[in-house]
Amino acid sequence: MMEWIIVGIGGSPQDYRGPGSEALKLSPSLRAKLAQKLLNSLEQLSDAENERLWAEEALRRNKELDSGDAFPRSAEEVFRDARVRLL
Repeated sequence: MMEWIIVGIGGSPQDYRGPGSEALKLSPSLRAKLAQKLLNSLEQLSDAENERLWAEEALRRNKELDSGDAFPRSAEEVFRDARVRLL
């Protein structure tokens, strides 16, 4: 079974603007604390809320594919490229 990952026109996974770009300006230790808080907040969501959020994300990604703002790449290709970048 082939998996697909949505990639932006620049060839990298979709970037998130807004609060995310501000968070990237924080020190590594503060980013780690923020990440932990965000992850913990997701664990508190109900199954229905998780399902709703994933459905919204799927619709957003589909819209990006349809508009040409993103394109699909196989997971195999993405992982291969990631391995090359890590070496």
